[in-house]
Amino acid sequence: MNKHDDNERVYLSTYILHKDNRVRLPKMIENNLGAVPGETYFDVFYDAKRKELILKTSDKESVGNKK
Repeated sequence: MNKHDDNERVYLSTYILHKDNRVRLPKMIENNLGAVPGETYFDVFYDAKRKELILKTSDKESVGNKK
């Protein structure tokens, strides 16, 4: 994974971790990434140095596009 300068990051909002370990994603993710709830996969990375979680849209096929 490439390092990104903080100037490239866009703050969207702050969300709480739900008791069942879910995190609600901002609507802006759907709008800007073309993510479809229930269909789009995200790869999840953890940067231990910066204590950051990184979500990237996955190359894995969306659930709705499986043949």
